[in-house]
Amino acid sequence: WVMVLQLCVLALLTQVCFALARVQPDIIVVDDAGSSRYVERTVTSAALLRFLEGEKKRPPDLTIAAFPERFVRLTSGVNSATIEESWSEAQAMMALPLAEKMGAEAKAQKLVEAYRLAQIRTSLVFEDVQLVERKGEKAHVRALVSRQRTKLFSAELVGPLESQVVDLILAEVPRTRRRPDGLEVLEWHTAPRSPEAREGEAGGPVSTPTTARPGGTP
Repeated sequence: WVMVLQLCVLALLTQVCFALARVQPDIIVVDDAGSSRYVERTVTSAALLRFLEGEKKRPPDLTIAAFPERFVRLTSGVNSATIEESWSEAQAMMALPLAEKMGAEAKAQKLVEAYRLAQIRTSLVFEDVQLVERKGEKAHVRALVSRQRTKLFSAELVGPLESQVVDLILAEVPRTRRRPDGLEVLEWHTAPRSPEAREGEAGGPVSTPTTARPGGTP
């Protein structure tokens, strides 16, 4: 009888453990200012749970800042030794229509071949990456960059210091192995920044270039 009683106690404990394991965890809600609030799941509504589940799948602002920075490095920070890999990775970050359009333009102009033969490398400095607007499943991000090209195997300068403004329209997409960030580039515009525009940026809003063109020269 003692053994039977012990077996019954063990069975009961096992059921309790399984029941506890099935209990959903409580929730920590973090607002836009970074403040956290503890919410017990027992007092949350089904609507709130659905909202939180959807928010968990959305890229945070940190990702929306890092994703375009990586894209700009791939497209503006040209290195003749890695241009093919960089351009291929950049195209993979684009939405299909943009990737096809830019791929056709690059092929027609033989950009990859030209930069491979140029034997240069590029030092890229990000002066600012701004989330201009985020609405629904789209975001407008602007990067202000300066770049200096040098010879691939020496410090000899190739051309003057250049400043650019890069505007990207990003779209949220389901997170997959191909899209781990949950983002892709819908539109890509670059334009040079004049000294006057850079001076204006120091004391006020960023000046929007009037001659922006689709795409960007690597």
